Amino acid sequence: MPSEKWDALFVSFFAQFSFLFALQSVPPLLPTLIKEFGLRYAAASSLMWLVALPGVLLAMLGGSLTEKYGVKPLAIIGTAVMTVSSALCFFSTTVAFLQIGRLFLGVGGAMVVVSVPVLIIQWFEKAELGTAMGIFGLTMPVAVVASFNTQAILANDYGWRTAFLVAGIVNALSLGFCVLITERRTTSSGKDSLASLRNFNIWILGGVWMLFNMAVVGYSTWGKTIFMGYGLPPGTSDLLASTLMLGTLATPMTGLISDRPSSSWLP
Repeated sequence: MPSEKWDALFVSFFAQFSFLFALQSVPPLLPTLIKEFGLRYAAASSLMWLVALPGVLLAMLGGSLTEKYGVKPLAIIGTAVMTVSSALCFFSTTVAFLQIGRLFLGVGGAMVVVSVPVLIIQWFEKAELGTAMGIFGLTMPVAVVASFNTQAILANDYGWRTAFLVAGIVNALSLGFCVLITERRTTSSGKDSLASLRNFNIWILGGVWMLFNMAVVGYSTWGKTIFMGYGLPPGTSDLLASTLMLGTLATPMTGLISDRPSSSWLP
């Protein structure tokens, strides 16, 4: 079991990382895409918000389906759709095809985001769940730093489509890992997630998480473009745009703290 639970954490981490890596592959490419397709900023921003749109519509449904059918089916379908989305973006010759590909990424990503964290809950005991989730929380900063400091370089040397090719390879790897993972769960009717919506604290936490992501994604999307507008070189702009995530590298420590009994932190 010790080995299996860490395998589960790895697969959960990599599946969510692969979605976030693909999501954050576009901001480093925006100056190039704007120039190549003659995009206005509003049209360019659609390459980000189209990814978020399915999550708004599918989040609660996906949670219910995960409870009923398990993590593995949704994770496999989600990562498969993500892989297809990267292929669509790679072969795109128009903005419309890019937008369709990004919409597909949002559909697959929504399935992954609501399902794979459950795998951690299945395998880790309550006393160590905070640490596991703290490690899992590294997915966003690692994805942002990795995409911002590699994708633009690859696009500059080999063309912007290469960035989507790399994202597709990462998505395909996560699909393979999800096929191999083992679940540890009890049968559920799928009603628990809907009943939990009556818990006011869930809505508070969801609101806080939503506002945090609005700020982070807004900054990360346009950070490079703004810095280049001030005359900074592309590489420096990518690095500066990704530094926002450095503070969130502390998530494993905060997870470890949350595993400590609250009384141990009181005088």
